[in-house]
Amino acid sequence: MKKSVRIVSAVLSMFLVSGMMTACNKSSKTKKSITVAKDDPWFDSSRFTLSMEKSDKDMLMIDSSPEYCNGKIYSTYSTYDLATYDEKVKLDVYTEDGTKEKALEMTFPENVRVQEIYSLIPNEDGKTAIALVSVFNGGNEACFATVDLETGKASDVTPMQDKNGKKIEIISSASRVGDYIAVQSVKMETGDSQLFFYKGKDLFCEMDMTTLSGSGYIDAVSYNEKTKKAYANVSNMKGEKYFCEMDLASGKFTKTTPIVSGDENEDHLTDYQCTGQGDLLRVDTLGNIFKFNAETNAEEKVLDNNWYSPYFYDFNPDKNPEICVLHYSDEKIVLYFHGTDGFPTARVADSDVCSVLVLTRTQTNPHEGKKVIEISAPLDGSFSDYLSSAIVSFNETDPEYLIRIWSKYNNGIKAGRGFPMLDPQIERAYTLVRELEGSDCPDIVVNMDKKEAMNDKTLLDMSAFLDESVKQELFDNILQASKVDGKLYFIPVTLEVEGLIVKEEDVGKDKTGMTFEEYGNYVENALSGAQPYDYPESRYNYRDVFLMSCIDMKSAVEGEKVDFDSEQFRKAAEYAKGNFAENRGNPDEYIPFAEEEQRPRPDGRYVHMTNFINYVMNCSGEQDACSVIGTPSVTGQGPRFTAQESISVAAKSGQQEGCKKFINYLLGGKFISKEELSISSVCINKDAMKSEISLISKYYNEIYEYEMEYGLFNKSQLKTMGYKEATETMQQKFYDMLSTLSVYYMDDKEIKNIINEELAAYYSGDKSIDDVIRFINDRVTKYVNEAR
Repeated sequence: MKKSVRIVSAVLSMFLVSGMMTACNKSSKTKKSITVAKDDPWFDSSRFTLSMEKSDKDMLMIDSSPEYCNGKIYSTYSTYDLATYDEKVKLDVYTEDGTKEKALEMTFPENVRVQEIYSLIPNEDGKTAIALVSVFNGGNEACFATVDLETGKASDVTPMQDKNGKKIEIISSASRVGDYIAVQSVKMETGDSQLFFYKGKDLFCEMDMTTLSGSGYIDAVSYNEKTKKAYANVSNMKGEKYFCEMDLASGKFTKTTPIVSGDENEDHLTDYQCTGQGDLLRVDTLGNIFKFNAETNAEEKVLDNNWYSPYFYDFNPDKNPEICVLHYSDEKIVLYFHGTDGFPTARVADSDVCSVLVLTRTQTNPHEGKKVIEISAPLDGSFSDYLSSAIVSFNETDPEYLIRIWSKYNNGIKAGRGFPMLDPQIERAYTLVRELEGSDCPDIVVNMDKKEAMNDKTLLDMSAFLDESVKQELFDNILQASKVDGKLYFIPVTLEVEGLIVKEEDVGKDKTGMTFEEYGNYVENALSGAQPYDYPESRYNYRDVFLMSCIDMKSAVEGEKVDFDSEQFRKAAEYAKGNFAENRGNPDEYIPFAEEEQRPRPDGRYVHMTNFINYVMNCSGEQDACSVIGTPSVTGQGPRFTAQESISVAAKSGQQEGCKKFINYLLGGKFISKEELSISSVCINKDAMKSEISLISKYYNEIYEYEMEYGLFNKSQLKTMGYKEATETMQQKFYDMLSTLSVYYMDDKEIKNIINEELAAYYSGDKSIDDVIRFINDRVTKYVNEAR
């Protein structure tokens, strides 16, 4: 287990214990009201996307981060014309409000053919800059050039050289590290990596890589101005990883610490970025910024996410793997995000989307006097595009309330590297059900569908919370299926839909589900014996997956008594035993491509969908009318769903009217543009889904047509990968399906483990299904009671 996991688990466990000890004292208290004070810190924000100018035939290449200097953002990129093979290097200059002041094509001397740009660092006068570019003159070489920032004209093109005067040919990456440019290169003869530090155009240090045999990749270079030491994560050709400390004066590695599997979440100085001002900073997934203090050898929070209104979705590493602090001072902070637009498309190249956030400190807080609504944040993830947009819009427009992150758990995880695997106990502890019964609870709770929280003492029943006008805009079947014991303790905001995508001609028109008998006939006759759970790259063709896709865990644990003894459970277990392979030993085990190619390609597929394009990709063909129906059931019920994101209100909240106002604003969806694509999630607002499906289809189809015409893959390859036109029939079928969702499926890892462990004896013939169900009921009852 990771060290950080143990620490957080221990801390949260202490909170749980203290919560139990003081529950009696807290239970009668209501959360105290918080009001924004005049001198509470606040930063106004300007968020904008960097627009890259290119033609339909151009391939876009972004190998450099923007730079901030004297109130301007300098953005560089290059394009490659797939028809004429012409390369262009471009420089755009933006003001802090996002206005593009200049759009320049950089020009070079006639005999210099520049292919890509890796770095551009403006001089303090704002008139010239030093650029690092890749040049092809019969062979590759890396060069520095001086660029006029008014005209884009480059001069004094100078080849990069190592300490022996040899030209450097191939650059893997280049990054700003304080006053230096850290350049990673590759030796063509051996494939080994090299690391250089340049100050201006002059070589300052060439690292001696001999102590790291066969170094393959260097990542996350950082620098401590006080100690004059640099830091990097280095991988060698054997796949071994090291955290390395480097002395730039000698060019030697002064420390190499192996990073063993499971230690990726350890804190290292490589987690911090060195800005042009020499500050070591890191950003977390909730938009906080931390500074490493070299004097105290500790970090301090220098930007709190409650000092501005973050668009939290930007900080999701799945959307933006690269998040940089371009500038930091007490008065101004500039952040850069590089990733994708978050919308699934057929685009196999040019998917880069870059945006900038400029934060400027205000003299007084413009939200003075507003009542604060505290919202909990998921420790193991980030907010969706839908909820992020709602929070920003509400904070900008509501005159009475302000949404803030719950102060008790205000920090996220490391941003920009992908999510680490968190111990399940952290997720469990974070729910902190007992804390929701106390006076320091959050007002709004995200992702709380746990059995132990479903009571009036912990959460409000929101059945009467919604304005009638808003309720009419929502899929009522989703609200009804989300109720627990007849009460609406949580409302799904964004959904994951689970079901079978089938050809309508194979199952009948307007079919929403199948009985087990109908399913068996469908597999045998329509799919020639192939299971819809088994297809290339599917990880679903196992007993445990099939069983869990059929049983209703939520209903089994509702009420006073746990009861899995149902005809549905028995039939699901019986079918799983006779028709599916044993459970997975390792669900992430790599399956060779040759084996994947040999798997069936049935016209029906079992899928989980978090957006409309997931459905399009799994339809059997453009001309087929494909429906989403429920997994096998006794009654032939419709597809199932769970909340990707849900929202609840703590019973002890002192801002219940404010919570009601925000939730109606959130679910009403008025903040969503009907003209521009803004979200990709499946939400429960009918009008929002109808307009978003149309907008997503238009956007997706434009890119699909482009890829079919100019893309790197041929048409048959794209089809094999599942890409196809999103037709009007598909759009309507997907929208109609949302009205047929009938079961909310609960995902509790511990209960799943209990069920699978006990069923193993049934599958092997050692126990009867009656005995297995009895043992499951006993164990789950004990588990649920302990969790209360």
